[in-house]
Amino acid sequence: MSCLAAVLPSSSDVLVRPDNRKGRNVRIGRSSEILHGAAAHCQGWRSGIRRNRELQRKLETANKKTAKLATENNNLTKAIDTKDALISELK
Repeated sequence: MSCLAAVLPSSSDVLVRPDNRKGRNVRIGRSSEILHGAAAHCQGWRSGIRRNRELQRKLETANKKTAKLATENNNLTKAIDTKDALISELK
């Protein structure tokens, strides 16, 4: 609940806000409902951070595998070039 900025009234009070377009008050909800929604929002925010960290970790792993494959490919290319050079010397 640390991301809530305001202290809400008791859970039995229904909160309203003025709606200038309609000329009346709009029901926001009981403070307990708002707290529940805010907690869910905070949890979603945290899970978003967790998801981003997991994606970052997967990206780093993929980059390492790509670098390893590039190194292997480079070594194989050098070996093929060496083999071709030896074959041309034997001819």
